Amino acid sequence: MLSLLTKSLKCISASCLVVLLLVVLLGILSARFGLAIAWTTELAEFLLVWTVMFGGALAYLEHSHLGVDILINKADPSARALTQKLGHLLIAMFALLVMVIGGFQLFQARWDSAQVLPALGIRKAWFYFAVPVSGILITLTSILHLLIPVETSKS
Repeated sequence: MLSLLTKSLKCISASCLVVLLLVVLLGILSARFGLAIAWTTELAEFLLVWTVMFGGALAYLEHSHLGVDILINKADPSARALTQKLGHLLIAMFALLVMVIGGFQLFQARWDSAQVLPALGIRKAWFYFAVPVSGILITLTSILHLLIPVETSKS
């Protein structure tokens, strides 16, 4: 399950990044020739937010997120395993409460406001939808990390 999730997130993140780079390049070239395309800036911002949120979920999935683990690495293996499990539990709670529930509330509030990105012509709520989607991915990852023995997961 983790490998499927990892492959999917890598593919989605890479695709968003490639499209982001192409959109930025198009925006730069069009501005250079005096044909500024208005939607390139909005789409680049939109893709950047989604890429960052997917990248954060991927970093957590692969244990490559930032962390200070000097004290944990000096602890005995049983204390280290307990600390890692507690960390995953706290991350799951944060992701569920703040990112998923709070993110859906943010999305709903933006949807209700009916704000539209002028150049793209889509609701601004889709911009914020990256937060609960990423939160769901991080919550799922936390649960999977809790179920997998510490010795088999990367540290």
